[in-house]
Amino acid sequence: MPVVGANIAGRIRCYVGGEPFGNWDEPLCVLGAASDHLLNLAASPSGQWHPLLEALTPRQRFSALDDLIYESSISAHPSVMSVLFNTHFLTNISETFDYTKSFILSDPDEQVQVLVDSPRGFFHAKLSRSEFVSLAEGFSNWVKLQEHRLIGGGA
Repeated sequence: MPVVGANIAGRIRCYVGGEPFGNWDEPLCVLGAASDHLLNLAASPSGQWHPLLEALTPRQRFSALDDLIYESSISAHPSVMSVLFNTHFLTNISETFDYTKSFILSDPDEQVQVLVDSPRGFFHAKLSRSEFVSLAEGFSNWVKLQEHRLIGGGA
């Protein structure tokens, strides 16, 4: 596994709705940032939902979040933005994956929704909050173990 400064680097592959994302041929992407962001999402479920999303389909939720976060002025919707800004996971420029944009939501029923729009199409999946937290913590622990093993404790 490559080391970049005080960070391990590599690829991540995840599956959303049975579709794989990530693991393309660029070996030097720092994994710690993705790990930290997943942990932040796992720790803040209240920051991942707004009532305006309730009546929308998964695709409509993706479009609404994309518009609010990337297309409109943040000042145009300050109350919504203050709640939803941290739902982004992949930003369409992430080298860790494959230039795919996605959002992670946590609805009032304790379901985590992953919404992904890629060149192959739109995909979404649900998992329980506890499953998501377990996955985020497991990935973070693996990254830390690799950092310790390869660079003596890492960042």
